[in-house]
Amino acid sequence: MQATFNESDIQSLLTKVKIFNHQIGTYELYTINDTFHYILKLSNGTIFFTLEELEANARETLNLEMLTAITRRFTPTTESEDYLKEEAVIPIANHPAKNQNSKKSSVKTMLYVVALITLGLAIGVLVFYLIR
Repeated sequence: MQATFNESDIQSLLTKVKIFNHQIGTYELYTINDTFHYILKLSNGTIFFTLEELEANARETLNLEMLTAITRRFTPTTESEDYLKEEAVIPIANHPAKNQNSKKSSVKTMLYVVALITLGLAIGVLVFYLIR
């Protein structure tokens, strides 16, 4: 069985499933696992679709039983996971101390590089005049 489904196919089925469970969040991304299930990352959890369900959706032969079975697979994220996710997404720009330290270290690095180049040139010129 060879079938590949894209984001629009997946979102089409997700839209139908959300009718039966309004707690299901919005689509973010998907991946395919080793059993060829399409695992969806949602704004508030995860859910998976099988190849057969996606094929039935494409053929428009989905039935009520299939849709309710899919909705039971929704796994919401816990509050602690949401907290960790929010903490991990904070951009560095919101941390002025880290941003300033980064700029200071970049300036120091540039000064070291310039000093080494200058020292290398001075040694090169000295060796050139001594050899001559």
